[in-house]
Amino acid sequence: MKNENLSGTRLKSDISMLDIVGNIIVWVLLSVVTFGLAMFVFLYFYNKMVINHTFVVDKEDNKIGKLSCDIGVGQAIGHGFIWFVITIVTFGFGIFFYMYKANAYVMSQTKVEMYDK
Repeated sequence: MKNENLSGTRLKSDISMLDIVGNIIVWVLLSVVTFGLAMFVFLYFYNKMVINHTFVVDKEDNKIGKLSCDIGVGQAIGHGFIWFVITIVTFGFGIFFYMYKANAYVMSQTKVEMYDK
């Protein structure tokens, strides 16, 4: 792996309003069909969508890499189910911890893929 100097680089997202609206429609429908249970995996796919539309840009705003999250449905359901149980057992207070842990879980499944020059 090359040790490139990433000083001055930043992250930039190109997610569009159409992507966001489409995603919201899908999750509202899933939430209605599953009586709200789909919302326990929503955070994983919400974060994944933002991450997968994020690029590494250099000082001149050129895309030099991208973020890629490979979390799958099975992983999200497994992790979400654990937090669903914790939330029930703690009478809802576990949801506050769940929001942070879901984000941390998705971030730890994320890779930075640099483009070849």
